[in-house]
Amino acid sequence: MLTGPMIEKSMRDDQNLTVMLKDADIFSMTGYKVLQSQEKDGFVKCRKVTHNGRPELWYDIAQYDSLDTAAGAMDTEKLAATLAELATVLQSAEKNGFMDTKNIPLSLSYIFISRENRKPYLLYLPVQKDSGAEDSAATADGLQAFLDEVRRMIGGRGGSKADLPPVLRKIMDDEIRSLDEFGTAAKEEKKEEGFEKNTSARLSGTSGTLYTEYVQPVSEPEKAREKKGFFSKVFKKGEKEGAAEESAVRREADSRAGTADHGSPAPAPAAKAEAAEEKATGILATDDGEKILVLTGLNTPEECILRITMPEYRIGKKRDSVDGCITFSNAVSRVHCRIAERGGRYYVEDMGSANGTFINGMRINPGREFPLTPGDTLKMADLEFRADKVRA
Repeated sequence: MLTGPMIEKSMRDDQNLTVMLKDADIFSMTGYKVLQSQEKDGFVKCRKVTHNGRPELWYDIAQYDSLDTAAGAMDTEKLAATLAELATVLQSAEKNGFMDTKNIPLSLSYIFISRENRKPYLLYLPVQKDSGAEDSAATADGLQAFLDEVRRMIGGRGGSKADLPPVLRKIMDDEIRSLDEFGTAAKEEKKEEGFEKNTSARLSGTSGTLYTEYVQPVSEPEKAREKKGFFSKVFKKGEKEGAAEESAVRREADSRAGTADHGSPAPAPAAKAEAAEEKATGILATDDGEKILVLTGLNTPEECILRITMPEYRIGKKRDSVDGCITFSNAVSRVHCRIAERGGRYYVEDMGSANGTFINGMRINPGREFPLTPGDTLKMADLEFRADKVRA
């Protein structure tokens, strides 16, 4: 079970790991947004929902084996390659400036190996910085506990220590005491074993390339100018390939919608600046072709289009409590309903509204989630909306 000072409880099965935080204020939206942009680059996919007023983090682990299970089928070469790649991910996370490495659980049970490409994937808990804890000390303690696990696992295999790859020998000799030393050992492992050219084959046991291979070293001045690592995509700029198409799509959507969620005030300058910064850095940016759910008003007195662009989207008339504000109907409750997205599917929950929420004419019970699919009609009190999926 995953535990910690900010975790109320955690549950795990073959498909999902669920972590309930102790308080809503603990959740970090910045950390969560960065995590969403890194789902394909070394971190397990995470979705946030709210249960009884508390945030829950859902991790999709259906396609992974935990390292303590997967290691049994690895020889020492593959295990060394996996740990070297793991060190690279950790160092990249430490240097990117958006994530706290102490929020990465380091345990054989909570480091995952993809069944598809045999790469290691980590969990990240998007929680606020704990003012009482030193990041470096907490990371070092977690790393040592993890390396102790590795030592016990390697020791249980028997064999001569002299036959181990370099990074495993250093672990067994207790020569790694920090993340920097772990990273240095990983670089030595890569250099000695030609890691740059055949890492994917070593991890998978095949000759096919499963992820980006080493190409050519760059000079130190170029390294200083270039943002690298798993988080380089966070800094992608709007002028990159595909930005023109995205801009055209957004202009078309805006021309149909007139404004964003109808009835909401124009964003303040600070909000506009924050939105522009998010777009420039690529946080929460969608891949070309990705679609979102859009609710289009059918009988609304004013044109109303609600675009569901976040994992949890609240609709109602109380402006400071919802994401989609409806001001032109007194029949709509202050927080009328909630739409949640998980794995590309959408669900609706009535939040105890006075006049009800209906899907295709059938009233749904409050406090429970019901599937909402493209083509469905969603009715909130006396207002009807059609649900469609459109390009983001």
